[in-house]
Amino acid sequence: MSSTLLIIGPLVVDNIYEGEREDFEPIPGGNAVIAGAAASRFGLKVTLLGQCGNDRAGESLTSKLQEHHVDTRFLLSSRGESKVCSIRIDREGEWHRGWVGDAVLYLVPGHGSFSTNYDRLHIAGANSMARTVPHICEELVRRFRDAGKKVSFGLNRVSQDEREALHGWMEEKDIVFMNDVEFCELTGSCSDDSGGYAGAILASRYGCGVITCGSNGAVARNGLKLFSCSSPQVTVRSTVGAGDVFSGVFLARVDQGASTEEALREAVRCASESCESHLWDDWLPRETSLPE
Repeated sequence: MSSTLLIIGPLVVDNIYEGEREDFEPIPGGNAVIAGAAASRFGLKVTLLGQCGNDRAGESLTSKLQEHHVDTRFLLSSRGESKVCSIRIDREGEWHRGWVGDAVLYLVPGHGSFSTNYDRLHIAGANSMARTVPHICEELVRRFRDAGKKVSFGLNRVSQDEREALHGWMEEKDIVFMNDVEFCELTGSCSDDSGGYAGAILASRYGCGVITCGSNGAVARNGLKLFSCSSPQVTVRSTVGAGDVFSGVFLARVDQGASTEEALREAVRCASESCESHLWDDWLPRETSLPE
């Protein structure tokens, strides 16, 4: 029986521009969207809770998620515009973005009862959620905890206020994803390579922390055990969405019974491969090894 995942977080339509070109490729984006689709590709039954605009961008987002077998029954439509992120990728693969739209997530009756129906709650872009809809997240986390279910978080760069809110939600057993910059901001421990983060995460409060370190791979902690994995060599076209692909694959493999080491290796591989393209279908894992 497949594990089930409820994921809540920012939903975005990305308009991708390459170099100086003015034509763009609109694709689904946002932490929850990419992580959810990647987890679904690896065999989890994923339900997405979020909100987009009642417009063509929102319709496109919903349709693409359904193509990848993500349950969108709780994807709400607002009267505002869908959140759109314009991303320009320069010749070095670095990306620059700007935002348009105002769709904001709100809670409707019934959303607080999800905890008995899913094996895990994942809050993607948790810092954004702590800022915009803390009451929703607090309620969902409480209900999942009371039901003995699993909870995980994906972090972006956080302010002091967001940091305090997030620490109030987290327990040592929760899986927490962050990149090296975010970990440095949260803890003050910085390094030039993944090896330097091994001791730092062991000394941190994140008992099941996972740090992605770009081309240097990733480091994971599970209790007192540390695991690391280097990145395969790839031709980087864009790093957009790579961290969310990583978290989606990692959660899928762990919830399917893989070890931390196995999940880390598979997540690093898939995230690295996603950097070779900026197209939606190429972002997602190219092959699966699903348990029967």
